[in-house]
Amino acid sequence: PISLARKVLESPHVLLVGRGAEQFAQEQGISQCTLEELVTERQYKIWQEQQAQEPQQVQPSDKHGTVGAVALDASGVLAAATSTGGIRNKYPGRVGDSPLVGCGFYADEYAAVSCTGDGEDFVRLLIAKRAADVVGNSKGGQTAREAAEAAIAVLGAKSTGTGGMIVVDRKGNVGFAWNSRNMSHAYIIEGMEEPVSGV
Repeated sequence: PISLARKVLESPHVLLVGRGAEQFAQEQGISQCTLEELVTERQYKIWQEQQAQEPQQVQPSDKHGTVGAVALDASGVLAAATSTGGIRNKYPGRVGDSPLVGCGFYADEYAAVSCTGDGEDFVRLLIAKRAADVVGNSKGGQTAREAAEAAIAVLGAKSTGTGGMIVVDRKGNVGFAWNSRNMSHAYIIEGMEEPVSGV
């Protein structure tokens, strides 16, 4: 997904979904995986059990399958990327927070943010942008950790959504926050021999 996202970034387009995204990927020479490569046997069984339910009746899982990364390069450029596992039995045409700038990810000259969680709430609250704005509006006074905590506090106060985020600021500070049961995370900074990780 990230290779295709880069191609979209370099094009006049902002967001492509469904068949249009597939067509664009083919035109750009991006290889696509098969359905079989995307589905595990365990997940397929769960999907079969849920087929009897209406899409709107499916309860969101508190286990979020998003993978995200934030980076600060040697030139001081911040970047963020997010790739989602999606939600089961979603309504056709649903687009979650992961591909939406400011919702599931965001990067500017102050901070880079990648999120995982209940996508609809992240979209309604522009959670990733909120975290970056905490850093940007504070003129360097708020750290990446404080920004992540502030944005997740808004998520908890203004919705029933759960999730978390990783943030890196332009000084190289790294922060994590979540209100879900857990969130796997890791980081490494130049000069470190081993990454720091947690669940």
